[in-house]
Amino acid sequence: MTSFAGQLVGDLPAPEEHFAFVLPVTPELEARLTGIRVVADARTATQRAVPGAGDAEIVVTRRSGAGIELRWDGLRFPMALVRDARTREVLSFARGGAALITTRSQALEVQLSDGVRGVRSERQVPRL
Repeated sequence: MTSFAGQLVGDLPAPEEHFAFVLPVTPELEARLTGIRVVADARTATQRAVPGAGDAEIVVTRRSGAGIELRWDGLRFPMALVRDARTREVLSFARGGAALITTRSQALEVQLSDGVRGVRSERQVPRL
């Protein structure tokens, strides 16, 4: 067991601590991984199940000009990192299963995360 403390986030309306922790995982261990358990203190523990690998449905809709709407299963994957697939520019850190993005890019890279594992996918943006 490893101990660490969170860092206070200064830009939030209420005090909140965040942390990041990297676990070196071999491909063999990753294939067998079923969950991660985080214990905050003697009374608080969080266990996160690892979903099966595989592609997730991501719906990309061009709304107007540079306006793009993304939709995905926000319950399974609460967070998405969206990049321009060609330039790798970060376009959004999106939450909750939907995002409105402004870009002229024709291809997006979407990395969905459940907090333990991620699913990476490239999506073409439809033309108007």
